[in-house]
Amino acid sequence: MSFNFIFDMIERTKQCRDPLKLRRERSKDAIKDRLDRKLRPKQPDISLARIEAILKESKEWEEKEQRSYFRLALRFLGIIVITLLVIGVICILMLWK
Repeated sequence: MSFNFIFDMIERTKQCRDPLKLRRERSKDAIKDRLDRKLRPKQPDISLARIEAILKESKEWEEKEQRSYFRLALRFLGIIVITLLVIGVICILMLWK
């Protein structure tokens, strides 16, 4: 068995240590930068007036949606009441005959 192979592997390992250290440091720095960006509060690119307008529009939309749900519920209850009245009238007419 030749020792040249072993010495060659040892030499390659020594040569690769420095680039590996640099790569590890860069990856640590990159991870740190990403975490810093995530933890840093983001500044909104819209003005306060635009935010207030958006809040006002969303409140109006919610009110409109609530009114539509209420109207739908009233229609549904009205249909049920009319159906029950029709069934009741039919039952009364059948009993009187």
